[in-house]
Amino acid sequence: MKTTNTRMENQDNYEYIALSFSKIPQYHEKLQYIRNTMISMLSRSKNLNQRVSQLKIMKEQQLAQIAEIQKRERNFDQTVLAAKIVENNPPPSVPKAVVVSTKISKKKKKDKTKDKGKGKEKVVRREIEFSSSSTTSVVESKIEVTKDTSFEKTEG
Repeated sequence: MKTTNTRMENQDNYEYIALSFSKIPQYHEKLQYIRNTMISMLSRSKNLNQRVSQLKIMKEQQLAQIAEIQKRERNFDQTVLAAKIVENNPPPSVPKAVVVSTKISKKKKKDKTKDKGKGKEKVVRREIEFSSSSTTSVVESKIEVTKDTSFEKTEG
């Protein structure tokens, strides 16, 4: 019985081993399929990486071209704008109206002893008003007239 038992065990082991060996060609086929897939994916990956690098280079070149074109257009626009400003800029404007009002007042003599011999002093105030299309400005000036000299002071 022991021998029969041992044979049975050996036969079970043999069948199990035989079954595993019979699946070796299937495993080999699956392994070959996986290898082929990996090789094709590797070559495809390399091609895609090369394509990506080419596209990056093309994109950088196009961006550089766009930047250069924009720079040229900006310079051209600035040149044209500067030319238009020079053409449209009128010569310096001449005031349209000038209004002069003059007030003459006599200075009061504070101290008669001081002012003896000097004569009468006059103070003339003039307000000159310049008006143009954009601004209006008033310039006030004083003229002091004495016996010997006259001079003008301008305040602004």
